[in-house]
Amino acid sequence: MTEPLFSKRGGYRKLDSFMLATIIYYTTVEFCRAYITSGRQQEQMIQAARSGRQNIAEGSERSATSSETEIKLTDVARASLAELQLDYEDFINLSGHRPWQDDAPESVAL
Repeated sequence: MTEPLFSKRGGYRKLDSFMLATIIYYTTVEFCRAYITSGRQQEQMIQAARSGRQNIAEGSERSATSSETEIKLTDVARASLAELQLDYEDFINLSGHRPWQDDAPESVAL
């Protein structure tokens, strides 16, 4: 018998959103170490990435007892990752670079 994708006790490690948030968190830590000189900005970006990941996990764990709490924590995760996206956009724009278009060779390769 196969295990269901959504367990009543979480199961967040199997969620695509959790796996992607984990990649974003680890990549953000490395990016900040390499390119962000301001300690405050570095802390904020890493915390936003971490918050996105942790809130997905916590929301999944709370799903067994409260769908409302799960939804709220998922919303916090989305907001944290949106904040992080703005930080990355600011870095690109303030560095004098231009964001890649969706059909740019770099975007396609990524």
